[in-house]
Amino acid sequence: MKKIIIGSRGSELALWQANFFQKELKSIGIDSEIKIIKTKGDKIQDLSFDKIEGKGFFTKEIEDALITKEIDVAVHSHKDLETTEHPLLKISAVSYREDPSEIMLINKNAFDVSMPLMVKPNAIIGTSSARRKTQLLFYRSDIVLKDLRGNVPTRIQKLKQQQYDAIVLARAGVNRLKTDLSDFFVIPYDPKVFIPAPAQGVLAYQIRKDNQELDLLLQKIHHPEVQQNISIERAVLKALHGGCQLPLGVFCEQKEKNYRVFVSYAPSVESPLKRFYIYGTSPEELVNKAVKLIRQPQPKKVLITRRLEGDSAFKKLLQKNQCQIIEKPLIAIEEQPVENYQTGAEWVFFTSKNAAKIWLEKQQHVKGVNIACIGKSTATEFLKKGIHPAFVGNSDDHSQIADAFVEYAKGKKVVFPSSDKSKQTIQRFIEKYCKVENLILYKTVPNPQRIDENYDIAIFTSPSNVEAFFKMNKLPENVTVIAIGNTTKNKLKEYTDKSVITPWEWSELALADTVLGL
Repeated sequence: MKKIIIGSRGSELALWQANFFQKELKSIGIDSEIKIIKTKGDKIQDLSFDKIEGKGFFTKEIEDALITKEIDVAVHSHKDLETTEHPLLKISAVSYREDPSEIMLINKNAFDVSMPLMVKPNAIIGTSSARRKTQLLFYRSDIVLKDLRGNVPTRIQKLKQQQYDAIVLARAGVNRLKTDLSDFFVIPYDPKVFIPAPAQGVLAYQIRKDNQELDLLLQKIHHPEVQQNISIERAVLKALHGGCQLPLGVFCEQKEKNYRVFVSYAPSVESPLKRFYIYGTSPEELVNKAVKLIRQPQPKKVLITRRLEGDSAFKKLLQKNQCQIIEKPLIAIEEQPVENYQTGAEWVFFTSKNAAKIWLEKQQHVKGVNIACIGKSTATEFLKKGIHPAFVGNSDDHSQIADAFVEYAKGKKVVFPSSDKSKQTIQRFIEKYCKVENLILYKTVPNPQRIDENYDIAIFTSPSNVEAFFKMNKLPENVTVIAIGNTTKNKLKEYTDKSVITPWEWSELALADTVLGL
């Protein structure tokens, strides 16, 4: 085949992408050269994306060159492409997916581990993305948002110059450029927590439809498994007639033969954020459901069997989405006297928020002791106090958490502050490798009460409140049942044959996503 011409923007990241593609072509025996093309998005640097008229800010001029045969193939960041393609063009292949998550770079004088997002109160945060703005404001209503344009090095330089306290970037670009970030605190966000743009981290290789020879050759470097996920993400975007200006995040992953789809959306930056999580095996059904949940949300009455705190993410999301919450705490906590909290352990492992709260109330953090938490929700209690846990579990499977923890604590003494009703699951998994000691901080006392209100969804957050509920209540016939995790789900199976849903992780955010995805 003759040497082909690759069209690319001229930024450092765009050229990295074009050079990467060039190497991919060489691996299948195709020679090429790169032609740089300047786009509207490159020329207009003083406006936020939502203030620039039209679409295709970073792609139109490159697509025009493709149509007029100045180039043979265009390399794009897939998230920049419009969902409606020019009739003469097609995406022939896509790359591997680089880490799709967002990162926040924080100037060291603005870092505050005790605050959500770990940035100081009233911080100035740089981004021009409407999607990022809506999510930032959900997590931190006190922050000041300031538009940020330019390529990745330019944005980072503006942060170094203290024009911002922090900025948000796609991790993919930073990883690809191997950017030195040593001047900042770097906070990565799980793409299920801070939801990225559709197809973020993926490159799209665009050609003319009539170039069948090149299309066939590019299948050798195509990643169909990536295409499956991002096609769902982009289909949601297309159904909403959206582009770069739409405050929409969609992330899809595959797990146990299911597609798991996470969505964040707001009609405008100032509007309340909608978030939800859905899963299934049919891409078409998932896209239709996502669009319906955005356009025709169904307010629900939700029973939760515990008391919610004032800053509860669950309460905040459901109330902003017109759901009614019925709080019925079905267990009470009775703290137990403990003579000596300083047990000589090298690790203290917390398996519940209640244990973490009581520990922090009773004593100051002991220097030299490593804190471990079963998940992010429990870890948050320590972060609020400026304490960084040395280990945080990242799975809904206790055995996987235990295996990961043993890598840190093998041969060490580990104390587990907990309740008298603790199932001691982690303890049983690690006792072959660590010296385990249990410390009873509180007793779980049943507080059964009759629930007369009507509700559509019932949420159970521990095996103890399952037991307390069924002492005086039965589940209504048409209610949907959610359990915080597998231990609670297994307890429910002792009382009901109803299907029980579990959220994507043990957190209030995941619970809210699950409710709002029903």
